[in-house]
Amino acid sequence: MGIWNSFKGQLGRDAGKVGSNFLWKDKHAPVYRRAESRKQESLDFKRLLFEAEQKRLKQDMLVQLAYKVEDKIQQSSVFTISNDKNELINTLSRLAILLKTNPIKDSIKTKNKINNAYADAILAKYEQVFIAFVTNYSKNGTISHYANILKSAKQLRFFKRYMSICIIACLFVSFVIIIAIQEILSS
Repeated sequence: MGIWNSFKGQLGRDAGKVGSNFLWKDKHAPVYRRAESRKQESLDFKRLLFEAEQKRLKQDMLVQLAYKVEDKIQQSSVFTISNDKNELINTLSRLAILLKTNPIKDSIKTKNKINNAYADAILAKYEQVFIAFVTNYSKNGTISHYANILKSAKQLRFFKRYMSICIIACLFVSFVIIIAIQEILSS
């Protein structure tokens, strides 16, 4: 009988612990259960430290990118514009390649904003060289080719820079049109 009473007592204690843990979690748990809470707090703290370190590394990467882009912008603004026809054509071709390899991106992300500064500098330099080319050699047949490159680059820059505003405006106009159609159909 003694073993049976001991078993019932143990079963009652265990059932009580399960019930209290279910109702009050770790608030009324024995001491050894609180260590699990501290382990979880430690894991949460380590996760927060890791996230903070990742954020710092991302910020450092953006700062380094900004320095690199600033250096590239300085390099592109330094060279002078020649009056020689072949040099102007070569410069326009190199800048056109740079425009294609460094396209303007949407301005939502910080990284894209930094890269867009370099693309804007290339576009500004391209426009300067193009104006010099048109001024000096206005009857050249390749002007239309370089004018098309400039026009498409400016259109792309406008669209990418103001894409989110354009989407919101389109959605708003669509919403107004739908409401107007519903008003017309209801009357």
